[in-house]
Amino acid sequence: MGSNCRIFSIGTLAAYYNSDKENGIGRAIGKTEAFIFTDNKSSKVVEHWRKGNKEKAIQLMEKYVSGIIT
Repeated sequence: MGSNCRIFSIGTLAAYYNSDKENGIGRAIGKTEAFIFTDNKSSKVVEHWRKGNKEKAIQLMEKYVSGIIT
């Protein structure tokens, strides 16, 4: 039996977030059981989302996405 493992980066999360600002992060996470992060930013966003603090996760994404674009 395998587990659902995914690799996350802020760029990957930003792509999901930009396509759906309300549910993109949740769609990216899906039914992931094991997380691998390439950066601290994506780790923080996913951590807040999984703990049910979706507003904080969205705030962080807004901050990070604006940093990626500029």
